[in-house]
Amino acid sequence: MTNALDLNQLHTVQLVPVTPFDEEGQVSQDQVVRLYQRLETAGIRVFIPCAGSAEFHTLTSSEILQVIQIARETLAEQATIVAPIGFQVDFAVELGNQAHQAGAAAALVMPLTFPYLSDAGAEDYYRRLLDQIDCPVLIYKKGPVPSDDLLLRLADHPNLVGVKYAVNDLNAFNQVVAADAGRI
Repeated sequence: MTNALDLNQLHTVQLVPVTPFDEEGQVSQDQVVRLYQRLETAGIRVFIPCAGSAEFHTLTSSEILQVIQIARETLAEQATIVAPIGFQVDFAVELGNQAHQAGAAAALVMPLTFPYLSDAGAEDYYRRLLDQIDCPVLIYKKGPVPSDDLLLRLADHPNLVGVKYAVNDLNAFNQVVAADAGRI
């Protein structure tokens, strides 16, 4: 079992599977296994469990860690698992490190909530995560914060490996990619 990240693995389709639950409201391990096996057979190699924007906010950290562990045990070693993290900074650091221990190769910082909805607050938050999480980190940009300028300032941090750029503005995306010059 490996959870080292090869950055080339991120240059493909990345999937956010839904988390199946049983009738008692518990994560259904059997359904998770079947779903991930089916997706892997279909050619998916990068999995971001529990990272649907609404789903992430409804799951407990133990449920997220359980799904990551099931995924790691189910998928081939070549599959990449990226764990969602967020909320309060200490919680995010702890979840990121626990997810890495459970088999995630990287962590994806979910879109920010209060009190981090300014570039100054976001920068403090991201730098702490980048400094304290034991695996590579990606940032999810879904709105004006973090700004493209902040992403470019953070790009020199050795633990930041990518951005999930989910803003529907191809011009802005192209500009930040060109300005980044391949760092992330």
